[in-house]
Amino acid sequence: MKKFPKVTIVLGSYKDEKAIGDTLKHMATELKYPNLEIFVAVDTHEDHTIDVVRKMAKRYKKIRVDFSETRRGVTKALASALKKATGEIILHSASDYRYRNPSKVLFNLVKYYEDPSVGGVIVSSQDPPFLDEQRKGNINEYSQIAMYRLVRDWKNQFKVIQGKPKFPVICHSFRRKLIDNIDVNSINDDAEFAFSVLDKGYKIVTSNNVKFYSMIETTTPKAILLRQSRTTAGWFKISKKRDINLFRYYFSVYWYFLTHFYRYSIYEIISINYAILMFLVSMFSAYKKQKQPPTKAWQVYDRKIKHESTS
Repeated sequence: MKKFPKVTIVLGSYKDEKAIGDTLKHMATELKYPNLEIFVAVDTHEDHTIDVVRKMAKRYKKIRVDFSETRRGVTKALASALKKATGEIILHSASDYRYRNPSKVLFNLVKYYEDPSVGGVIVSSQDPPFLDEQRKGNINEYSQIAMYRLVRDWKNQFKVIQGKPKFPVICHSFRRKLIDNIDVNSINDDAEFAFSVLDKGYKIVTSNNVKFYSMIETTTPKAILLRQSRTTAGWFKISKKRDINLFRYYFSVYWYFLTHFYRYSIYEIISINYAILMFLVSMFSAYKKQKQPPTKAWQVYDRKIKHESTS
C-alpha cells in the first residue's frame, strides 16, 4: 500500500446552505493529509446549497462537485459521486460533520488499511466537551446523543465484524474497489457500504482514534420522530434482505443498557429512556416508510446548527 493512498471524502448535500460552507472549509483547511479529494453530491436548486458549494470549490481545488437538477435521494447521489471519485479509500461524511484531532485523523484512518484484509472502518461519534454541554439544555437533542453513545458502546463489543452478521452494521469508510453497484433504493446508505464490504470477504474494524461529531441536531419531538422513522424504515428494508432479526438486536442493545446503566449519568439514563420512547412511537410510521422511495422517506426535519467554541 502507498505511504499516502488517496482519500476521497464523499458527502451528499440537500438544502444545506447554512451548514455546508463551514463544513467544507473545515475539511479543506483543517484535515491535514497530502493526498485528499472532497466530493460533494448536491441535489436541486431549491435553495442556495449548490451556489455555496461551487464557491467553495473555486476557493479550494481539492473540492469537486456532482450536481443534479432533480432530487436523486442520498443513496443515488452518493452512488453517482462514487463513480467519479478517484480515491483508493473513501470516507463517507455528512454536510455538518467535524472531525476530532483533524491534523491526524486521516493518517489514523489509512493505517487501518495497511492490513489487506480490512475492507471497511467504523468511525466513532464523540462530541467535544463544549458541544456536549450545549446539548444538555434540550432533552430532545441530548436524547439522540445519549442513544448514539449507548449504541456505540454496545457495538464496541465487536472490534472486528466478518461474514454475515445477524445485527445491523454500518461503516463510514471503505476501500473504493469493493463498492460497485449499491442498491439506490436503499434508505440506509452506510449499511449498503458495510454489507458490500462483507459480501466480498473483507472485514470491518471499529476505530478508536478516528472520531467525528455533528454540528446539527434534532431539537423537537416531531424532528426526532421524522429522523428515527427514516432510520428504522431503512433497517426494516435491510433486515429483509440480510436475514437480520431487528427485534433481537433492539432487545440486545436495551439489555446492554440495563446491565451497564452504572456507566451513564442520571441525565443520560433519563435521556436514553426518552429516546427509546420516541423510537417506539416512530416504528409505526417507519413500517410504512420502508415501502417509500428514499426521497420520500428522507424528509427534511427541524434542525439547529451549533457553533464552534471560541475558547
